[in-house]
Amino acid sequence: SWRAAANPLWAVLAITALALVVRASGLSGDFYADEVWIIDSARSSYDKFLQEITDDWVHPPLFFFLMRGLDALFGIDVLSGRLVAAVSGVLSVPVIFWLGTLVHSARAGIAAAALLALSPIHVWHSQYGRHYSLLVLLVLLSTACFVKLWREPRAVVWSVSYTLATVALVYTHYFGWLVVLCQ
Repeated sequence: SWRAAANPLWAVLAITALALVVRASGLSGDFYADEVWIIDSARSSYDKFLQEITDDWVHPPLFFFLMRGLDALFGIDVLSGRLVAAVSGVLSVPVIFWLGTLVHSARAGIAAAALLALSPIHVWHSQYGRHYSLLVLLVLLSTACFVKLWREPRAVVWSVSYTLATVALVYTHYFGWLVVLCQ
């Protein structure tokens, strides 16, 4: 038998730590043009910021508000400008473990967490100051809450959790509606 499956908490903590190290190692470097656009939007006056997110029908506003809040709290430099994406990418690892455990087993959850922690495309998007790793986190969270709600339809905590995760999902990316449709 696989020893990690006997004590999944330690395995998930180790895999999450690995995900943190892998993602943190590539956060520095110059911003890409679309990262600069988001940062400029976050730093603009409140009226200009609201006008920009209202005029931009391509991108839902949640990530822009998170970046604006981050700028208000810490200011934005190369590292903090990619903080939302990096934190979302790291948090996706324990959430995919939870989802894997819900739908199959702890062993499946550990395997999913390990694959996501080392997935090159997920690592890259977690080091890129855009909304894609937040999208992955919210898809996983919405789906896990959906599974819990499916199993316990009268549990208010899962109704509220599912609703909040799903609203955040569709306010992060329009593809979130496809997830809702599939659910």
